[in-house]
Amino acid sequence: MHAGVPKLASTMGIKNVLWGENPALQVGDKGVLGANPIDGSNHRNLNTLKEGGLDWINVPYHKRFWYEYPQEIEFLKKKINMFYLGPIWEDWSAMTNATYSAMNGLYTSEFDPLQTGDLSKASMLDEEYTNINMLIKYFKFGFGRATDYVNDEIRGGRLTRLEAAKIVEIYDGRCDDEIIDRFCDYIQITIDDFWKVIYKYTKKDIFEIIPGNIRPIKKFKVGMNTL
Repeated sequence: MHAGVPKLASTMGIKNVLWGENPALQVGDKGVLGANPIDGSNHRNLNTLKEGGLDWINVPYHKRFWYEYPQEIEFLKKKINMFYLGPIWEDWSAMTNATYSAMNGLYTSEFDPLQTGDLSKASMLDEEYTNINMLIKYFKFGFGRATDYVNDEIRGGRLTRLEAAKIVEIYDGRCDDEIIDRFCDYIQITIDDFWKVIYKYTKKDIFEIIPGNIRPIKKFKVGMNTL
């Protein structure tokens, strides 16, 4: 999706590409930051684009054509501009978008936010294992999906930092055992092997791995600098 759109613009001679959300503002992907909130010229630095690579796509070149993000020099030569609409749409946020969509027929997640940390119940509905990704992010960096949501709400003036910290304290790092069990069954590993991998990437400065307690325990209180 992310590579195909600019590839189409380059192929068809389209000068302006409009995206929705700015990943730097929505999920903290600072690599895409541009000169201002609507500048999408650094979209190529999105973490899944920059770090993902294409070696795993073992198909002829013509079949992987749409997966290759155009080179920066190609953008300059063809004068292609990219913009994010989210920052200039005054009443847009992940939460308002989810609410509007649900009111107009979107089927939201079967899981409660206490099981996933997804406050909107409308994030990444294509499959449930993104919850595993959010869990790993939480133990690796100390923040998860709930933090992504409330940061957006703080910037929009809909929550105070204190209110947001209370929400994050409750919901961040949530991933129900049922989801983990189904994931392990799907990729055919044991629960113990799953947690061994989690422990490998857990940031020990802010989490403690205690024998007999399968989930790492956080050493910090949300909103407080305790390190």
